[in-house]
Amino acid sequence: MKHRRRALARLSVPVALVGAAIAHAANIELPGKRLYPESLTATADGTLYVGSAGGGGVMRIAPGATLAAQWIAPGAASSRSILGVFADEHRGLLWVCSDDLRSSKIVSPGSGHTSLKGFDLKSGAGKVSVDVTGEDPFCNDIALGADGAVYVSESTYGRVLKLSCDLTRFTIWAADKRILDVDGIAFGADGNLYVNTYSGNGLFRIDVRNGAAGAITKLALPREIFHPDGMRTLSGNTFLMAEGSGKLDLISIKGDKVGIETLSDTLVEPAGVTRIGPVIWVAETQISVLFDHKHASAPKLPFRIVGVPFTGR
Repeated sequence: MKHRRRALARLSVPVALVGAAIAHAANIELPGKRLYPESLTATADGTLYVGSAGGGGVMRIAPGATLAAQWIAPGAASSRSILGVFADEHRGLLWVCSDDLRSSKIVSPGSGHTSLKGFDLKSGAGKVSVDVTGEDPFCNDIALGADGAVYVSESTYGRVLKLSCDLTRFTIWAADKRILDVDGIAFGADGNLYVNTYSGNGLFRIDVRNGAAGAITKLALPREIFHPDGMRTLSGNTFLMAEGSGKLDLISIKGDKVGIETLSDTLVEPAGVTRIGPVIWVAETQISVLFDHKHASAPKLPFRIVGVPFTGR
């Protein structure tokens, strides 16, 4: 958390200076002045789920719809500010990172500890809640391993946490100072876990051997990245990644070699990304405004998720 606050102070793309939106496949406007949509996910039927880092709760957008509806109310099941969201259709759960952001002078709804929560994908009822250990932890994003295990990036201490099979407790699966402020997290077809660091502007591979974390390797990049955030596996060892500087990237990894193709560079501080068919949906979070506790900035309204056409692999 402390690393994220320092990094946000250096964000060099003022929201007010971002130009008019370029034409996309579609844009969905989100209601509310404090939504700050930090992450989003999709189910196989094309339903979008968008978490609110500012106001809490989760919004749902039906397949083909252009309007978002409140689905999980702010504070439901003692939830706080919602960051990472991930649809786990095998278990029938929507996983969310529920964060107490009071240390960053952000008023979070609810009263619970920072935790990973699971809501029923059909009813929206709270089914699972597992606290994240440590002083002022930061639950950031979520990924599923090949075996279906749930992994969480925890930014404050540079940890990747693994949820137990009975969904009741975490173990520290990996921890390293090099991945402080770990953010985006996704598995490749090679079975290894790939993570980025928001303030460190790095991309790392964590080798997986028989389910355990192995060597952590910082990958050399063909260009600098700035505030890398949400990642999702596209196919094989190719990933979608948002950069807080306004970019949506296609990341291709082969061994230690990384390729970066920029699919869009006109976004407003994006943080979350997911794909539905020929459209990549990106959440314009405006995270630097949310963490501006002096309230010197105002968000560009309405908040949006932006559809970027994609006809690639």
